[in-house]
Amino acid sequence: MQGRGGQVPGPPVRLAGQGVRELAVRREFGYPPYTTLARVVASSGDREGAVRLAGQAAEAARACGVEVLGPAPARDGGRRGTVRYQCVLRAADGRAVRAAAREALGAAPAKAGSRITVEMDPQEFR
Repeated sequence: MQGRGGQVPGPPVRLAGQGVRELAVRREFGYPPYTTLARVVASSGDREGAVRLAGQAAEAARACGVEVLGPAPARDGGRRGTVRYQCVLRAADGRAVRAAAREALGAAPAKAGSRITVEMDPQEFR
């Protein structure tokens, strides 16, 4: 591609084109800025507890009408002796995702050694 005067455009023009393509891919696959995401992480001292807690959080979020991906093992192990499972909540309506995240937080009874955390608009999935 050539710019004015037959010169190849510099990086800003190329980057603008990449941004347009990136936005098109994000729209197609339902990622921000076209949707809102929340990462829900369930932690427990054992695998069964983490799976159960994550499942309860996922069901509570689904009842709010948002898409729920998971639960699945979290790649980052957290603290030593802790098992973590995660879900991702997704919807075009940010208010619905926030409401589903609140429901997920309250889905499971507080138990020693277990907890649920929520990260709104996560930058990465670990």
